[in-house]
Amino acid sequence: MNVKMLIVDDEDKVRDMLQRYFRSLGCEVDTAPNGRVALDLIGRVRYDILISDIMMPELDGVDLLRAVRQFHPYLHAIMMTGYVKQENVLACMRL
Repeated sequence: MNVKMLIVDDEDKVRDMLQRYFRSLGCEVDTAPNGRVALDLIGRVRYDILISDIMMPELDGVDLLRAVRQFHPYLHAIMMTGYVKQENVLACMRL
C-alpha cells in the first residue's frame, strides 16, 4: 500500500527534510507552504496523512485542521510546533 502524505510548513528546510525522509520510506509526499495552499491541495487530492506546523502565516495549523475535519474527518493528522501554547494543544486534541 502506498501512503499519500501532505506536509505543511512555512519553513522550507523543515518541509524539505520531512519530504525527503518520508519519500525514502516509500511514501508519496506533497508539500504546502501554508494552510491555504494545503486546503486547495486537500480539495483536489486524497491524502492518508497530514503533517502540519501550527504557527504559519495566512492560515495557521489549528484553522487548517478545523477546516479539514469538516470535509475529511478520517484524515490522519499530526500537528507540530516549535512554539507550544496550551490553547493550541487543546484545540488540536479536540479536533
